[in-house]
Amino acid sequence: MANENIMIVEDDGILAMNLQFTVMELGYNVQYLLASGEDAIIAAESSPTPDLILMDIKLAGKIDGIAAARHISYFLDVPIIFLTSYSQDTILQKAKTTAPYGYLIKPVSTRDLEATIEMALHRHKIDRRLKESEAKLRESEARFRVIIDNTQVGYFFIDRDGRFLNVNNAWLKMHGYKSSDEVIGQHFSLTQVETDLAAAKNNIEILLAGNIIPAGEFQRRCKDGSVAYHTFSANPVVQAGEVVGIEGFIIDTTNLKHLEMEKAKIEAQNRQLQKEESLVCMAGAIAHNYNNLLSVVMGNLEMAMNYLPKNREIDEFLNDAMKASSRAAEISRLMLVYLGKIYGERKLVDLTSICASILPFLNANFPANISLKTMFPVKKMIINAIEHDIQQVLINLVKNSCEAIGSKEGEIIIKISEISADGILCNHFQPIDWTPQVNGYVCMEVLDTGSGISDHDIDRLFDPFFSTKFIGRGLGLPVVFGIVKNHGGCISVESGLNQGSCFKIFLPKLGE
Repeated sequence: MANENIMIVEDDGILAMNLQFTVMELGYNVQYLLASGEDAIIAAESSPTPDLILMDIKLAGKIDGIAAARHISYFLDVPIIFLTSYSQDTILQKAKTTAPYGYLIKPVSTRDLEATIEMALHRHKIDRRLKESEAKLRESEARFRVIIDNTQVGYFFIDRDGRFLNVNNAWLKMHGYKSSDEVIGQHFSLTQVETDLAAAKNNIEILLAGNIIPAGEFQRRCKDGSVAYHTFSANPVVQAGEVVGIEGFIIDTTNLKHLEMEKAKIEAQNRQLQKEESLVCMAGAIAHNYNNLLSVVMGNLEMAMNYLPKNREIDEFLNDAMKASSRAAEISRLMLVYLGKIYGERKLVDLTSICASILPFLNANFPANISLKTMFPVKKMIINAIEHDIQQVLINLVKNSCEAIGSKEGEIIIKISEISADGILCNHFQPIDWTPQVNGYVCMEVLDTGSGISDHDIDRLFDPFFSTKFIGRGLGLPVVFGIVKNHGGCISVESGLNQGSCFKIFLPKLGE
């Protein structure tokens, strides 16, 4: 016992003296012995503040003990024990509103008084410690809130139902939201990209079970529908032994991810350029040596046909050999076209007219199971080109589409349009290092309902002799590549297995 100071407020003088005597016998100091609520308020607010107040409910003066206790408790942290001769329920209920530390019915026994005072003082010490702890916790939470709100790292708290209970300013900024009101109460799937949703749900289940997951990388869906990237770490929040939710942090890595993607794209382009350079060197060497050897073969065949005695059987052998040599010479010519080594006279021509002029030839050789449709503009689409080469491009693309459709029912559409340089957005295009050189382009588009092209093969389509259909046949698209490249244009391909294909040829557009 530490000789705590006790204030006694009792308007019955004899009872007040008895209480004073008993309290002092119990080892406490009686700081004040008062008879009215007004005096109790004044004394309580003076220094030093009493450690405990014994307050009679019925007092002299205008203020009763309950009103005095309410006033004192509002401004001071002092435990109050009520004294009364009445035990009516209405008085008790009214007294409860001041949250007293005890309630004694007069006359009070020494034992009851001692026990009640000790329990009140002990409880008050515990309450004070609790209040101090709560105050420190609030201060800590406030500091944490300031840190969280001002950090560049996104913070989130998700409850057991998977709904956001808290997010910080950085998190809102990363997701494109202006206010937490747009997010609080929403399910976490609000910000999930569809392809990551299953993995996110699995992580949530693991965390809510009280387990730990490693940090990782995820995509996120922003308010405007765009996709961004971040690394994350998350942990279960445990209170009183129960997991009540999940909290975690995210660090935006969108710029880094875009740089990595751009780096990977550039590296892929460099590999493709190196491959193309190697193919060009190889094709050039083969074409050169092939032509030299072929010239000797064809020259000797012509000499044999001219000087050998006429013999039907020998003539047939020589004619077959000459036809094969001519076909071989055509392959050599196509290799030179791929290399851009075949030149011709360029002139201003209308792409629509060129395509329309070749339609009779296409229709005459078209399979019955495939329908051919055209979408040509009325307006002229003027380009500076070698007319025969552009016709060859269309023939090769249509032939490629026919082979992709095969024997099943299908459709091919030839479409011509104009497009600005900014509108040329392609995932797969050749030449890989091509960039627009003029503002306007003409687009020749060939769409088919064929078998489509896998992602694995799509970047190899324009390699000489590459084919997914027939081994050894594969100069159709490389010839298209060589012609388009020679005309300062590019080719884009959009396709997928069993989704058909769309080849787009972009050529510089000139004035009418």
